[in-house]
Amino acid sequence: MQLFRHWIEATTTITIDGVPTEITCYGHSNDSLDDARENAREQAASIEKKISDGRGAVGEYDVAVREEIIEVIDSRNIVSRNRYGALVLNSESVVFIDIDEPRLGLWEWLFGRRGRTKKQKIRDMIEKRIAQGDYTQLAFRLYETRAGMRLVVDGQDIPPQSDESRNLLRAFNCDPLYAMLCVRQQSYRARLTPKPYRMRLKGTRIHYPRNADDEQSTQTWVADYDNASARFATCKFVKAFGRQSRSDIIQYHDNMTRAHEAMKLA
Repeated sequence: MQLFRHWIEATTTITIDGVPTEITCYGHSNDSLDDARENAREQAASIEKKISDGRGAVGEYDVAVREEIIEVIDSRNIVSRNRYGALVLNSESVVFIDIDEPRLGLWEWLFGRRGRTKKQKIRDMIEKRIAQGDYTQLAFRLYETRAGMRLVVDGQDIPPQSDESRNLLRAFNCDPLYAMLCVRQQSYRARLTPKPYRMRLKGTRIHYPRNADDEQSTQTWVADYDNASARFATCKFVKAFGRQSRSDIIQYHDNMTRAHEAMKLA
């Protein structure tokens, strides 16, 4: 999982076309700040070499998620706070698929049941895919979200980098960007708490790592966010398919999202 406990913002001087130039790198490590500082130096040296070799400063996509770790559930499941303040479950062991658009064949577009809402179309698509031979051996849990539906694979460990994962996410019309990030970040992600603007809460941008001045304002905002979040759910449980495992991670997800409570979705 590309999620790190220690981060440091380091300003380093490199040489570009013979001119000393300051750049900022974010070093990361799961061991110590000293290791994070060394990682920042390595990044700076790599950027300098790429420029010297004529390849430019932009290298491969930075796969590390620069978010504050809020809770370590176990070695394969970690909760972080994303850039707009919501808590996110990063999981290597449970597949989470948020689906905001249906994938319908031409026949369904032309002759499918009219008057269905977008969520109904997504649900019909999901149930049809689950009934297909490729997925009848899996157990699923279906949830309603504010924008669409969330599908969780229950009791089956599917590595995010595997062909099985890619095919599964594609079959259920998962956002291609999310599917790509699952591979590169080596984990699935599920938002646990509401989006601020859906609660009419003034938004913010959560920086990490952050300085002492940012820390105070961030903690003040988080307190307001937590108070507002108490009145909303992030998703609502709809239906289970197949034999359920009752895994601790899924129960944690359901508790944090208030999936079984009668609350407005946000």
